[in-house]
Amino acid sequence: MFLSSVLVSLLLLGVTCDDQSYQLIKWRLTNLEAKQFEDAVMFNNRLMDVKQYVANKMQCCMDSNISGQQTNSNINTGNVANNFVFNDMLQQMSVIKRAFVDQKQYMKNVFEKTNLVNKQTMNENIANIREEISDNINEQVNIINDNVMRKLSETSKRNEVIEASIKRCNEDLRDVQNSVKRCNEDLRDLQNENKNNYNNFMEQISVLNNIIRTISSSQSSGSPFFCHLGSCYIFGHGATWQESKQKCKTLGGALAIVDNADENNYLVNVLKNQDASKYGYGVFLGASDLAREGTWIYESNGKNINTIYSNFKGSEPNGGKHENCLHLYAHGSWVWNDTNCNLKMGYVCEFQNPQA
Repeated sequence: MFLSSVLVSLLLLGVTCDDQSYQLIKWRLTNLEAKQFEDAVMFNNRLMDVKQYVANKMQCCMDSNISGQQTNSNINTGNVANNFVFNDMLQQMSVIKRAFVDQKQYMKNVFEKTNLVNKQTMNENIANIREEISDNINEQVNIINDNVMRKLSETSKRNEVIEASIKRCNEDLRDVQNSVKRCNEDLRDLQNENKNNYNNFMEQISVLNNIIRTISSSQSSGSPFFCHLGSCYIFGHGATWQESKQKCKTLGGALAIVDNADENNYLVNVLKNQDASKYGYGVFLGASDLAREGTWIYESNGKNINTIYSNFKGSEPNGGKHENCLHLYAHGSWVWNDTNCNLKMGYVCEFQNPQA
């Protein structure tokens, strides 16, 4: 039983060893069991021989006692025989005891030698296994490191490719965004242009409507209608300066602004060819110094007459705070003059000429 347990333990230990060590231990244990079995058979045979010898001697003594008639010499002889048998049995028992002791010592020595050899072998095998494992681990670590470095290198290259692709995509995206931005700007410009064109078109329509209304009003009221270069004019009468300004606004125009001598001469020539009596003192123009005495401003566009054109003659304007509105003076050959704004006289309304 003990050897079987030892064998199982050694076999379990042998699992961690290589095949050569395992086979060596198995061979030694097999020889040990064979030797033990051989010694046990030999000992058993010797024991059977002793038992048989003792049984024969005892049978002999029993036969001698049964005979019943023995002489003193026979009795002595029987005692001597018995003593001999007993001594012989003691000797055999001593031999058996010594055989047991020898067998025990022999087994002890065998197991000690076996354990020592197995221990040394196991230590050597363990050391070899550790070395092999260490070598294998180092080799595997090197392989893994190589694989990791290769993977890292491949990953780095892939990352470079990906980054380059992302960069190109970002550049393309910026180009697209710039294109979209330019398109939006062009669209806004086009919208503004269309809006301006629309506004200009509506202004032209408004101007045409005003001219149509003006012509209709002129025809219905008998007022003459004249055009020169970029402007058209209607001559009315019987209104103060404020009333004249409002009548021109209602017609879609404004009191006339004289920008240069050519325009002034045209208006004077038109007036000279008409019956001037209906205009009274003359015709109002669009400038006044009502806001600031001495500073003559066209109210419809805010321009100072001194910055564009002026046709005051002699000491004019000289009316001070009593004469603050500009007119073409009918009794002074239609020169410029300052006059009272509340006088009722003629006026000149100016409109944009749509055909200019």
